[in-house]
Amino acid sequence: MNSISADLLFVMLIGHFLGLYLFQTNTINKMKRYVVKWSLCHCAIYTVSVTACIAPIFIKDVTSILYLAIFGIFTFVSRFVIDRFDLVDKSLQIIGSRSIKNTDQMISDSSSKVYSMYAVAQTIVTQTLVDNTLQIAGLYLLIKVLANFSS
Repeated sequence: MNSISADLLFVMLIGHFLGLYLFQTNTINKMKRYVVKWSLCHCAIYTVSVTACIAPIFIKDVTSILYLAIFGIFTFVSRFVIDRFDLVDKSLQIIGSRSIKNTDQMISDSSSKVYSMYAVAQTIVTQTLVDNTLQIAGLYLLIKVLANFSS
């Protein structure tokens, strides 16, 4: 990995975590699952955060501005698809993991309160890791493709 790729990956990760966690309100986080308007708001905040972080390193000339716009569109669409179509939950079902949607059932079915809370926590951590991995891997691959076109 060359130095520019490493720099892009690093700032993309910063933008990812800022846009996905720090800049999201509780209302957006809760409502994005049920109302498209909130999902679009969530995706817009995420896209601006990631794109703004990589822009200083990515933009070298006029052509790279076009590539940055393509990156922004892909970022928005991929975030929307991952969230609205429950790709994380579907990925977890494929590997036989628990779904975040079943946490209430996990708690009520368990005879041990400690075990049930552990199961819920493990499910949330697994869901978060899968969500982050899907998004980061997709964005990184796109950066690599766009970097090859721009050089």
